[in-house]
Amino acid sequence: MNKSIPDKNIPLITYNPITSHIHHSSYPRISSDVFIGLGSVVLGDVTIKGPVFIGFHNIIRADYGSPFFIGPGTSIHDHCLIHGQPNQYVKVGAYKWSVHIDGEVSILHGSAVHGPCRVGKNTFIGQHVSIFDAEIGPNCVIMHGANITGGVKIAEGRYVEPGKTIFEQEEADKLPSVPGDHLSVNPETVNGYMELLYTYNSQTSLGQKLYD
Repeated sequence: MNKSIPDKNIPLITYNPITSHIHHSSYPRISSDVFIGLGSVVLGDVTIKGPVFIGFHNIIRADYGSPFFIGPGTSIHDHCLIHGQPNQYVKVGAYKWSVHIDGEVSILHGSAVHGPCRVGKNTFIGQHVSIFDAEIGPNCVIMHGANITGGVKIAEGRYVEPGKTIFEQEEADKLPSVPGDHLSVNPETVNGYMELLYTYNSQTSLGQKLYD
């Protein structure tokens, strides 16, 4: 099987290598209503269920931990990383995932989501956020520069202020609810980026139109 690398200026969508951690080579499953911008990489056992916007120079790499799921309405802006630790999972229903992004999640520029990790529906992840070994509930707002780790679970509708580090469950349990003036931040971002998805696909050649 030829698994050669295409031109670096188009999105690279390809198989993962077989390693001692991952014993089979998988190709991403990406629905037709997904935009992936130039310079982005998606490889391995990744399911992307559109509509999803993946901007420019993002790395979604299921070559160490896998599988990944990215749900509809999600936008991953630019220079973001999705990766995972081997043999560490979150459970969603009957299935185990290295990374599970439920849907309608906004991941802003320069952020990293590293499994084992789950991000709940309608959650906003600001710029330069690091999430590693954590479960974020739905309807949360994680502001710019936050760092969340240590296996913590953040409940639904919680707010993490800019630059805050959460690494103990006790801290996570004390987080405040999302302030009223931040409740619309994620829905507005979702709507804006779903519009960008369709306009990029219909008006430009700056990404790759995909297929099931």
